[in-house]
Amino acid sequence: MDIGGIIGGVATAISLYFLWKQIKSQNEQLDKQHQQSKNQEKKDKVEIVMRLYSDFFNNQNFQNLFEIIDQDDFNQANQDFEKLLSGQQVEEIKEVHLSQYMNFFNSLAILAKEGVIEQDIVLQMFKYQLEKTFSYVALIKYMENYGFDKIKYLLPDVIFTYGTLCDADTRKSIPEIKDCIQYLENNEVFNLVGYELVDVLADQVYKGLISSNTQSQVPGRLLKIVDKSIWYDLFSSLDTYEEVEALYDRKIIQLNDTKRYAWVYMKKLQ
Repeated sequence: MDIGGIIGGVATAISLYFLWKQIKSQNEQLDKQHQQSKNQEKKDKVEIVMRLYSDFFNNQNFQNLFEIIDQDDFNQANQDFEKLLSGQQVEEIKEVHLSQYMNFFNSLAILAKEGVIEQDIVLQMFKYQLEKTFSYVALIKYMENYGFDKIKYLLPDVIFTYGTLCDADTRKSIPEIKDCIQYLENNEVFNLVGYELVDVLADQVYKGLISSNTQSQVPGRLLKIVDKSIWYDLFSSLDTYEEVEALYDRKIIQLNDTKRYAWVYMKKLQ
């Protein structure tokens, strides 16, 4: 028996074992540092959004504008925006204030697209403002016509539908939306958790989506808004068809526990 060879082999194995332990330790340390770096980066991105959030709500011009956006009288708000867009002043608000307001969100969208901030964090923090702002089709038109369409990067590019719009052939037969069906294409079938369908009118013909405290599910489909679509034409048609303000409201919702969001027509709550 070659004792020297055995001893040499054992020594080599021990050396390799300690080398492996050293490499493993180094890799674990690198992984830890990488995770710490990622956590710090995420923290920094959240901090940037928090600062922007503070700037937004401390801007008096934005506050005055949001008083119009957030008012209960939907039709009056539309009239006020029409005045602003025609160059008239509404109370202390001028069209330049609306431009600054849009530019704020346009800048956020650019930062999100470049990875400086997280898109889903922005949408979480500004969802209500974005939802209310672009519930008015006049402001969608303003966004598209005056170079603020980068904002679309922050907004959902899918619509969750649970009724007749689910079927592509049926959509083609609806007069109110026939001029914009090319802007929509069927995406995945999707079960929306935490919502339920209820009657919209006493005749029980129409159903409307409402949020639920249960884990109930509403089956439906996601419709993708095709790239380079004219959102003003699309949502003008859909809002008319869905009888927005009278029966439904167009909202932004989170799709279950994901980072994805969608437009949806929900029952108007009185």
